[in-house]
Amino acid sequence: MAWLGTATAVSQEGSRRSLVLYLLGILVFAVSAWRTPPSPAGLPVDEASPRRNRGFRWAAVGLGALVASWLGVTAGRLIYKGDLHSSAGLRLWLASLVMLAAIGLVTARGSGWPARWGSRFLPASSRGRWLIGAALVGLLVAAAAARFVALDSIPYGVNPDEGDRAVFSIEIVRGQSHRSVFEDGWYQLSMLYFWLMAQLLRVIGIGYVQARVFSALASVLSVAAVTWIGIRHFSRRVGLMAGSLLALMCVSLFFARFTSEASSTAALWAVSVGLLLEAARRGKDWAWIGAGLAGGFSVYFYPTGRLWAVLAAAYCIYLLAHGLGGRRRAIAMGTALAALTAMLTAAPFFVLAMKRPAILWVRVTETGVFAGSNATRLSYYRPEWSTPRLILEQTDRSFALFNRSGDRGGYWPTGRPIMGLTLAALTLLGLGWSCLRWRDPRFVVLALWFWIGFVGVILTIDTPNLHRMAAAVPVLALFPALVLDNLAQRAEVFLATRWPNARVTGWAASGVAALVVAGLMWREGRYYFVDYAKVDSWPGARVEAEAVRALGADTLVTSLGRSSHMVISGLLRLMAPDAQLAGILSPGSDLPLAVPADRGLAFVIYANRPAYLSYLKEVYPGATAKTWYQPSGALVVTTYRLSRQRWKAAQGALAVPPGEAPVRVDTIGDPPAGWRRYPSRMRWKAGLRVPRYWNYGFRLGPGPARLIVDGVPVLAVPAGTPARTTAVALARGEHAIEYEGVLTGEGQRPQFEWAPLPESASTATGDLQWLRVRTEELTPKATGPTGLFGIVRVDGQSEQRRLDGTLAACCMTRQVTWSDRPYTVTWSGTLRAPVPGLYSLSLFAQGAADLKIDKQTVIHTEASSDEATNAPVMLAAGPHSIELVFRVNGGPGGLELLWTPPGGSTSVVPPSALSPPPGAAVGPSVPADVLGGFQMQPVRSPFLTVP
Repeated sequence: MAWLGTATAVSQEGSRRSLVLYLLGILVFAVSAWRTPPSPAGLPVDEASPRRNRGFRWAAVGLGALVASWLGVTAGRLIYKGDLHSSAGLRLWLASLVMLAAIGLVTARGSGWPARWGSRFLPASSRGRWLIGAALVGLLVAAAAARFVALDSIPYGVNPDEGDRAVFSIEIVRGQSHRSVFEDGWYQLSMLYFWLMAQLLRVIGIGYVQARVFSALASVLSVAAVTWIGIRHFSRRVGLMAGSLLALMCVSLFFARFTSEASSTAALWAVSVGLLLEAARRGKDWAWIGAGLAGGFSVYFYPTGRLWAVLAAAYCIYLLAHGLGGRRRAIAMGTALAALTAMLTAAPFFVLAMKRPAILWVRVTETGVFAGSNATRLSYYRPEWSTPRLILEQTDRSFALFNRSGDRGGYWPTGRPIMGLTLAALTLLGLGWSCLRWRDPRFVVLALWFWIGFVGVILTIDTPNLHRMAAAVPVLALFPALVLDNLAQRAEVFLATRWPNARVTGWAASGVAALVVAGLMWREGRYYFVDYAKVDSWPGARVEAEAVRALGADTLVTSLGRSSHMVISGLLRLMAPDAQLAGILSPGSDLPLAVPADRGLAFVIYANRPAYLSYLKEVYPGATAKTWYQPSGALVVTTYRLSRQRWKAAQGALAVPPGEAPVRVDTIGDPPAGWRRYPSRMRWKAGLRVPRYWNYGFRLGPGPARLIVDGVPVLAVPAGTPARTTAVALARGEHAIEYEGVLTGEGQRPQFEWAPLPESASTATGDLQWLRVRTEELTPKATGPTGLFGIVRVDGQSEQRRLDGTLAACCMTRQVTWSDRPYTVTWSGTLRAPVPGLYSLSLFAQGAADLKIDKQTVIHTEASSDEATNAPVMLAAGPHSIELVFRVNGGPGGLELLWTPPGGSTSVVPPSALSPPPGAAVGPSVPADVLGGFQMQPVRSPFLTVP
């Protein structure tokens, strides 16, 4: 019936029929099943009652608990006062846990009661021990091999979230992270998880394979724990079958070979449940304390791990109600020990929650199906549904993971269920049987383990989301093992009526069960390592990483504008750990880069931002472009790389001898290479990058010398006159510099120096720290100023002025203000149309915007939008006035101006097509109180960088 239910469930229309078949199958199985020996009743006790020394035990437990509590509370206070960074608090917290563990060791022989079920882990006979030992070793070797072999290629590619999960650990290894071990990192996950992974990476190195090893190790621990639970609390046959199934179960391998904190959560739950069972079996203090330790640590990993408290509380309440043969007082004491241990273990997390309460509910509000309007994000949701109806639909779709549909969360991208038909039937049959055995503490805890670990799938969106059932994964192997063991027992009874040799019948029944398990293992392993291994699960991420790795470790790799965060994502930092990565937030303002050309420079242009490629070709001509595609032919990225030599050639100035061609030099005042004619007049032309709107002093000489900025004469030094100085106000951005001077001899250069004036000065230039212009601050170009002139008005701040080569920024807010105050930027200048015709203009504006050409509004937006606004504009060839008013009341202030010329391709409007009003960006020095100080005129790094 269960198998038919699974087969029927493959069709969505058959889900109700399959449910009926399942329920009938479970009922028939439960009614007809013998108790699975060894049962709680009538079991010969094979372990003697513990020696009783109640006075010593109570004293040890009481004193130890008091000391541990004092240590834990003191640690919590220190951690709170130290804003989670108290080293003394960390040591005291660890000491409190050591004290609790010591209690369990000291009272090991003086606590508990006679064993209620189970048997010795190993048989009494030498031969039996050898056989079981060999089976266990083989099982664990198989589990380890299935988790560590070919981690570099199965799964094929890397899910981007794997990189985000590993990146904090990489920062810890490299000394780039200064977060406390008790703080939270990516998606509110505890830094304890990242710190533990970092310790492993210190030993085995940094890389995506190494990051997956942490999950693999945790999964091996899960297999060992489940095997121990089966042998210790059911039978050796159950333990070996459950461990073998889990060793190759696809869903277990998925978590084992994927960088995720979920695998650690599952392992901690498995260990904790095993210890809770041991506590119910024998009542030992160490079992209660161990369960609290494992469960308490689970709050630091996957968020659903925090539901362990619900599991533990429900089971302890059940044990108190059950009584275990009149032992409620001992159960209450053990429950108190487990609760105290769990609370002290999780104490630093509680401190974090006191400082950042949102950590407790932010994930619920983001993904909970009953939070806000989240339910409307479900494609199948109907507004008229009642709450019970919605829960029923969620439950049905969640259980579809087992037999009829794939993961909808993007982690198991196969589109197939997590189990084959037979394994799904056995698993769900075992689950239902366990839920009906409410008098047996062993089955009750298994049912609670599943339902509390699985409830996250039901109560969240993206249904069914495999990742959210991580804590319940290990128990899945016990359900089919219990069913098969019970069937084997029935076979033993049946065969015993025909062959009186119990040894033969036992081996025969176990052999058949082993063959069934082997078949299930073969199916699971073959699907994962053969079928799934062929799936290119995340081709875009894989190709992106390959493109970045191909650029080499000696190249600064960047991405632009709204994609500036992409190249520094955790994925690329994990897949290309030696690459130098940085995002350029405002390429329209900050290109060309004013940083030393001490390596290669590359840009990654993503498929959804193709308009940047033509812009880069204008700013940095002659670089090497390469396109990267998915196997399907879809474009992923285009890389545009300059060698170090070409990048260096794109910096500096042009020296122009009279009547000769310009020659590139490192800075203004340098002679061309090999110059031997002295004295000689020389002109230098360059674009000078000015970091902020400010008053700047210039010192020139000796005469004759002359300086022109943006076509405006700034200073002239007559012949025979020593050096002179002047002060002018310059807008932020790149200015066109023209300087005339005299080369008087070998190694003698005309003076050209500059310096920003102090905050309190407007015109005094006598005591400045004069500097030659650095090569990276210059761009060799012979043309005049390009771009648009902008005036920034921020509420409560001084006015800012800027020259932007073009309008392309992910976040103007970061550039213009140090607060969240509203601001307005007005750009003006000239737009030159290269050819007449119909131009398509596109404006992306995260704010209200008015774009005017020839004083006519062509684009108007009322508010921030994540979609571009398009407009066709007829333009004659030649200059046209352009003005853009951009108003931002909050948010990043992203802005991009694109155009498509007649017959051309879409691109960022290039700087060569833009020019500011003549002389607008240069003028007499401004009073210091008008500028408002350095804080009011912020200088921002062009990069969004890796810490």
